[in-house]
Amino acid sequence: MENYKEKVQLLKNNSYWVEIIIFLVMWVIAVFNYSNADYESYRLIYDYYIPNGTGLSVMPDIGYYALCVIGHYFGLTYQSFRGIYITFALLIFIKGFSYFAKNKKNIYILYLIFPFLMEVVQYRFFMAVSIMLYALPYLKEGHYKKFIILIILAASLHFSAIIYLLFLLCMIEEKKMKYLVGCIVIAETGIFLVAPTVLNDMLGKFIPQLSIYLNSDSYTKNPLKYCY
Repeated sequence: MENYKEKVQLLKNNSYWVEIIIFLVMWVIAVFNYSNADYESYRLIYDYYIPNGTGLSVMPDIGYYALCVIGHYFGLTYQSFRGIYITFALLIFIKGFSYFAKNKKNIYILYLIFPFLMEVVQYRFFMAVSIMLYALPYLKEGHYKKFIILIILAASLHFSAIIYLLFLLCMIEEKKMKYLVGCIVIAETGIFLVAPTVLNDMLGKFIPQLSIYLNSDSYTKNPLKYCY
């Protein structure tokens, strides 16, 4: 029992180094993973579509497209570009996460199990999530403009991050919030159940990428599952 307590105390005393080791493990796994589901698709975009000037046709997220162009300007291979991108995403994630977490090493270990391994594949969205975490302290402290700018930046890398603007609703008074949420739930349920294609047409005019998902068979056959 005493040996166990000594080991726990030793771990607490060296928590900084434990965090460094966990970061290095995550970095190695993420940067040197070349056999995931999305790797070849993004490599093709970077190596073929960007140099040909047709990148925006397959990668409409202007922020990520611009970074790819910059990567080509400096002569980076896709592996190098991806490695630098993920490194910055990890650093921003840890910076943002450290604002909320006290026992960081314990949470990092759990995060390493899941969903980090998914982030390795969806690395564009990982950067968007990292920027969102970095932006949350500004929201909490009432710096709404900075929060909005950072979320728009995240959305330029992966447009689905625009949904994080809904966090602004958390700053609304409780009574108004209940009324607003009730209206949204009723409207959403009605549209999904009665006329899902109407929602598709509406969103397609403003968010072409999202309409692709809403036009899929899995959505039209069972739209309710997209509410959750």
